[in-house]
Amino acid sequence: MGLLLMLSAAPAIAQGDCLNETLYPSGAVTPNSLGLVTEIATCSFEQEHSRITGVLAGAPYEFTLSSGGYITVRQGTFDGAILGQGLSPVQVTAADASDIFAHWNTNDQCGVLDDCVITTVQLLLNCTPAEATATYSEDCDLQQFSVTVDVISTGDGSVVNVAYDVSGTPQSLLGVGVGSYVLGPFGFGDVVTVAVEHESDPLCNLALGTFITSGACPVQVPCGSGPIALSYCYDNSETQVWNFSSTGGTGSMILNFSSGNIEASFNDQFVIYDGTDATGPILFQHTTFDLFDLTGLSLISTSGSFHMVLTTNDFNSCVDAVTEQWNWTVECLNCQLPQVSATYLDDCPNNQFSIPVTVATTGDGSTVTIEYSVNGGGPLTIPGVGVGETILGPFTINDVVAISVQHESDPTCNVDLGFVTDGGSCPNLITCGASALQETYCYLDSDTMSWSYTSVGTGTLRLTFLRGTIESTTWEDLRIYDGSDATGILMFDHTNFATYNLGPVGSATTTTWPDYYGIEIYSTTGSLYMEMASDGSVSCGGTFPGTDYDPWEWEVVCLDCSIPEADVTIVDDCASSTFTLEVNITSTGSGTSASLDYSVNGTPQTSLTGLPLGVTTMGPFAFDDLVSITLAHESNSLCNISLGDWSDTGTCPLLIACDGTFVNDSACFANNQDLRWYYQGTGTFPLGIFFVSGTYEFQDSIFVYDGGDITAPLLFSGGGFPLDMSGEFFYTTNVDHRLCVRIKSNAFTACSEGAITQTEWQISCLDCVPPAATFEIVQDCDNFQYFVDVVVTDLGTDPDPEITNTAGLPSTTITATGTYQIGPFPSGTQLEITVENESNSLCNVYSGTLVNPLCPTILCGSSPLAQTYCYSNNANTAWAYATPDGTGTIRLYFDIGTVESNTWDDLIIYDGPDANGPVLFTHGASTANLGPVGSAVNSGASPYETVDVTTTGGSIYMTFTSDGSVSCEDNVGFYDPWEFQVQCLGCAAPGIAYNLVPDCLHRDYVTEVIVTQAPSTQGLTVTNMETGEIQTISTAGILSFGPYGTDSLSLYSVVDGSSPTCVWMSDSLTFDSDSCHIVSCGIDNYQYCYGNDEDRWYTYRSALPVPTTIAFLQGQLLTGDRIVIYNGPNENSSVIYQGTNGGNLTGFAVNSQNPENTITLRIQSNASGSCADGGSTTELRWFVGCGAVGIDEVAADGFAVYPNPTEGTLYINVGKSVAGNVKLRVLDMSGRTVMEQPMNVVAGSANTLEMAGLQSGQYMVQLTTDKWSKTQRVQVAR
Repeated sequence: MGLLLMLSAAPAIAQGDCLNETLYPSGAVTPNSLGLVTEIATCSFEQEHSRITGVLAGAPYEFTLSSGGYITVRQGTFDGAILGQGLSPVQVTAADASDIFAHWNTNDQCGVLDDCVITTVQLLLNCTPAEATATYSEDCDLQQFSVTVDVISTGDGSVVNVAYDVSGTPQSLLGVGVGSYVLGPFGFGDVVTVAVEHESDPLCNLALGTFITSGACPVQVPCGSGPIALSYCYDNSETQVWNFSSTGGTGSMILNFSSGNIEASFNDQFVIYDGTDATGPILFQHTTFDLFDLTGLSLISTSGSFHMVLTTNDFNSCVDAVTEQWNWTVECLNCQLPQVSATYLDDCPNNQFSIPVTVATTGDGSTVTIEYSVNGGGPLTIPGVGVGETILGPFTINDVVAISVQHESDPTCNVDLGFVTDGGSCPNLITCGASALQETYCYLDSDTMSWSYTSVGTGTLRLTFLRGTIESTTWEDLRIYDGSDATGILMFDHTNFATYNLGPVGSATTTTWPDYYGIEIYSTTGSLYMEMASDGSVSCGGTFPGTDYDPWEWEVVCLDCSIPEADVTIVDDCASSTFTLEVNITSTGSGTSASLDYSVNGTPQTSLTGLPLGVTTMGPFAFDDLVSITLAHESNSLCNISLGDWSDTGTCPLLIACDGTFVNDSACFANNQDLRWYYQGTGTFPLGIFFVSGTYEFQDSIFVYDGGDITAPLLFSGGGFPLDMSGEFFYTTNVDHRLCVRIKSNAFTACSEGAITQTEWQISCLDCVPPAATFEIVQDCDNFQYFVDVVVTDLGTDPDPEITNTAGLPSTTITATGTYQIGPFPSGTQLEITVENESNSLCNVYSGTLVNPLCPTILCGSSPLAQTYCYSNNANTAWAYATPDGTGTIRLYFDIGTVESNTWDDLIIYDGPDANGPVLFTHGASTANLGPVGSAVNSGASPYETVDVTTTGGSIYMTFTSDGSVSCEDNVGFYDPWEFQVQCLGCAAPGIAYNLVPDCLHRDYVTEVIVTQAPSTQGLTVTNMETGEIQTISTAGILSFGPYGTDSLSLYSVVDGSSPTCVWMSDSLTFDSDSCHIVSCGIDNYQYCYGNDEDRWYTYRSALPVPTTIAFLQGQLLTGDRIVIYNGPNENSSVIYQGTNGGNLTGFAVNSQNPENTITLRIQSNASGSCADGGSTTELRWFVGCGAVGIDEVAADGFAVYPNPTEGTLYINVGKSVAGNVKLRVLDMSGRTVMEQPMNVVAGSANTLEMAGLQSGQYMVQLTTDKWSKTQRVQVAR
């Protein structure tokens, strides 16, 4: 009904049914069982869901989202049935005890946002739970423990039930009241869960926790009495210890896990020692970076004891249902186990191995019997084996041998050594002339594997892949060597950045990847070695197998013949557009001659037979013909060798006629390409190439060669990111006038995907002579501009070239050599000047990018200088500013502006006149806003860097460069133009000084502006820029401004009437209220007869780390007057008390309750009736001292705590009889220890305990000496 009422009272809203897949936080959150608000996360995103566990069936819960966004609550699974939804807060009733999942969104349309919001859950109780604690005690001798339940309060019921479950058997004490109740005793193997049940409402039941043996006493395991079975379901944030020791004999101790698992070792740690504590040898340590299955873990103690330690983190445990319960047994046998081991010794030349079995001890027998079987066959035994080594075998490689060692007299002490086989280092022996060995493999994530093959007999070893898929070489490796290991000749290496098939074209059955290797490898050494390695994802098998990967299938055979060998050379005839193939036969194998079988473009095969050693020329063939060649053995087709498919080299150049025309070419490359273009001029002029456009990023590259192919000298090579080829020009110097262009791309970010700009270029004969010119910058700092002198010493072949610029000024046509001044250009403007040949742009002369050295802008007074800038692609700009006389400092701050990541665009600000000064600001790796938070108009989604820097001297220098894409100019509506201001600070107005006069009792101050020298006849105008107050003065003197509240700012401008545009600004002035604090730890007395309309302040802070106390000795307050006491330094602190205490303050006392130990007294009165006018007959008198009000004298053998409640730091005063080592424990209300530490205390001293790491709530602080153990309740409130 609560949910229905809530929905009926809320405004009508669409039902979003939102479903977010991402879980945050990763662990489940348990609501506070006492009904307190439980924080789920301080930084949830409104596109995630959170998991709530420990749910009570039928209980109401309220969920909140600090943004007020939309909440969808489901139960059972993250996509389960919806319990309720709406704008925050949302209340639901749990349908059952399964987990609840709250989905966070911005609105009912399931909008998303990745800003941090606070999320909470609260169990809504309609009752008051009982207050109770549970403490644990144990009896080592009797192997028992007890639990004492102290019922402090029965809540809003008259009685409670103390319910406890003993290893699955429920028991209870019914209808008990306040008091202490001892449960037990229980055996050390028992698991006891304790709760205090509310009289009428189970939602207010109080869980006190689960209790097992602490580990301080060892569990005694009688020898020969059989195994002791134990189980445990571990919780978050716990340290649990178990100790087991044998009694009544000398038999071996055995520990066996039958089930259970544990989170990865970087979350939860588990160690088992051979001994009574952690100094013994480690028998097992959990080191796996994954969920680890303990099933089958079996350990033997040589000391007669086991010591087990479990330490868990804050999430993912058995209690969370993430891991499984542990079940194990501990047994002390009536005999001692033999200590034995086994290994293998490979004998590769004989294709066999043997197994040395080492008997270190025979246990408590005189000998042992070794029993073994081979490949599941009948058992073989070797009796009467003593200490030493026994060799079993030899066995054939790949045999599997099962071995056990039997105790002389007691089979319970037999030792199973498991299965042993060879080490896998011997090669597979391939008999020549026999059938091929068929191999398969489906590789896994993070896999490494190797295979080795050696031929037996005379013949040629061949490895052929039938099918199989391998991911890009970025992630996976496959190599095949001609030899017995990886030192042999590398015959195959997977180097492609694409996923490939290993078999011949068309062999794939599952995969659709189009690329095939067709691997077929022949050995000349008689051995082949193959190795592979994979990364942690995307594989044929494993936890998440690829659905489109074929398992590998290959065969290895030794051919009973020797293969012929040959190499092929392509010879192009560019003039006739044909090519020939020169096949050099270097071996005829085991035959006396060889044959060449070939087909052209799939036509019927042609054979050239009886070929001797040497070169055979095939062809000519037309360009683009595909010639498939097989080198055939004289008599045995098994030794035929495919020489592959051949065509022309593709390096015949495109002929460029020297007729004044341009050839336009372009490339929009895809991923994993190696593209080449070849050109040759037909005349006597060199070739020139001009790039119109083209960008390159990451590992894409472009090369220009001065010759016919990629072996020629380089004219240019470039790549990485970013690279813009626009405007690049090169020309050949080789006598053949040949040019080659090559583009290589990697596996991502290609032009074909639209990610980067297509490359376009023009190529032509340089049938012209370019002009000769130089370019010189001429400064004009007085006018903040510059010119460029173009010094032309030769016009070239164009009688009237034109001088153009990129800054927008008119071009200049020249007809004679000389110096031509172009400009003016604003200082800092980046530009390029070109002397153009009108007949052939390849004969243009370019200045490159020009920008003048900076003339600093001189700042006048303190008036901010406003600047704007919208940057372009390939920008290279700088700014410089200086104070008039070099004194003072300069502040530069941005009001708004966007800049791309410094991967591409760089903004740097230096403390000094140039880039040699210290760096004040460097733009970071993210596209960012430069102004203050919230300033962005177009780019609000980007983070803020908030540029606001101040120099140490009178100069500042700022530089900026951008790449060839993504700028303010080409992102209108997405990037904000820059607006920044530059201001001189500390450029003090001549003859001006400032003095602050405080009035602490009224929390204000007055500013005195002191004019020490007479201004001009026009006088000085002084303005408080914060309040707008204006005063003028024409002679030396003092101007008073204020009063202003402490901590408030004053900022003054000073303008001399003779220079009204030059404004001098003061520093920001304020009087810090901290300077009014009274710091003491004596007993300080105060008295005050308050007046009408009074507002008077006193702030006290303890000089020691103890609370500050205000105690009134006397004082009368009239109606309408009052005191206010703040728990802190000002009115923003929480109010401890406000009022008149019934008009009489005598005996009223209060202390601070904050870590700063600060308290503030404020006295306020109305317009009539006060002590000053006689209305109040008793003036106020009070004293201030250190120490907390309400802390009684600590008993000699006791302790006291304060402040209570505490925000984090708790002071513990011990009595005069308490000294030396004590044990401090902090328990939550379920009885679980949340903090524990030893302390060494001085009698009568004050000690501190930091509780800031605990959640808000009730805790018990327990102090234990060698004589007593006492407990006090403390509340943590933050």
